Amino acid sequence: MPIYEEKEKVNGQKRYYIRTYITDEYGNKKQITRHNKSWIGRDGHFEAQQEEIRIKSKKTVMLNKNILFKNVADDFLKSKDKKKESTYYTYENAISCIISKMPFYLNSINKYTSKDNEFFRNYMENSNYKLQYKNKLHNIMNGILDIAVNKYGLDKNYERITGPFTERNEKEIKDQEKIKYITYDDFIVVLNNVHDEFYKLIYFVLFYTGMRKGELMALNWNDIDFENSLIKVSKTYTNKTREGTYKITNTKNLQNRVIELDSETKNKLFNYFKKQKRLDNFSMNDFVFGGNKPISTTTLRNKWEKAFDGTQIQYIKIHELRHSHVSFLSNEYVKKGNTDTTKFFLKMANRMGHTLKVMMETYMHLFPGFQSEIVSLIEDTKSKQDQKQD
Repeated sequence: MPIYEEKEKVNGQKRYYIRTYITDEYGNKKQITRHNKSWIGRDGHFEAQQEEIRIKSKKTVMLNKNILFKNVADDFLKSKDKKKESTYYTYENAISCIISKMPFYLNSINKYTSKDNEFFRNYMENSNYKLQYKNKLHNIMNGILDIAVNKYGLDKNYERITGPFTERNEKEIKDQEKIKYITYDDFIVVLNNVHDEFYKLIYFVLFYTGMRKGELMALNWNDIDFENSLIKVSKTYTNKTREGTYKITNTKNLQNRVIELDSETKNKLFNYFKKQKRLDNFSMNDFVFGGNKPISTTTLRNKWEKAFDGTQIQYIKIHELRHSHVSFLSNEYVKKGNTDTTKFFLKMANRMGHTLKVMMETYMHLFPGFQSEIVSLIEDTKSKQDQKQD
């Protein structure tokens, strides 16, 4: 077997490395050498054997020098072509705007080294991108280099070895920085500063339903059941598309859900519905907010931003009305003396289109008094034990 001993031992134990050969699709042989600091002793010898078997089990490895990093990135995009179009668009945009600007992008993939990967990492580290976006790029690079290793003979996936990006300084993230929202009172102030009744209704519906902006924009009149006070959420709007200016597609988690309306929200929507029915060419297939085409996202954002002028209230994005919806309901839930947080999150998970896990991770800090209940349980238990000892 092509497994060899390193010259130096580790704590008296032998350390091993691999030297073997692979054959490309043209019948040419290439020597592959792998070192690993953990291949020590008998267990290390076995691990080295398994790695050698894995390498030899590959039917063929393409080592054509004309294969560029760009070609592998194209392969990565092709592998994601069946995903949701907006997701594909995100991958395509990240590669076009960032990865294609890297100096190694037009180099042979087999010349990609740890220095190239370090350049990419330093660029991302020194950028102003949020951690979430940095790790989106990490996942894309990881996927590209996986293909390079498995299909084109690259020795290592350096991005996988390096791992995800982390916060540079491990400062405590304050609760108010986890999610941004406004209180009910502040929302009313901002809403009263919207002087267009059409857009005022949109923001009102977003706050009281917790819908995503794209979900609201994709609604048509057939989705609203006025008799039972329900909205069916089964699709969303996106402008991340390769064809046209927008597309109506599946919801974010590919699942439909039903949102129950409070009486005021239902009445406001129904009054608006009656006005729309009087218009020429009205159809139940029309977009609720927009008619035969969705409203402008730019106008929707601009009017919302303007509503904060002169209010002294900290601005939140339209998407963060979802967070405000949960904050508003959690506050009212506690006011009524309820303390069962699991019950609250179970009810809210379906309404918001989230899993229970995501709901609790995102919004648990809205129940600051919950820890006090835990401490009370501890104190009660200790008190009972002390009484028994007396």
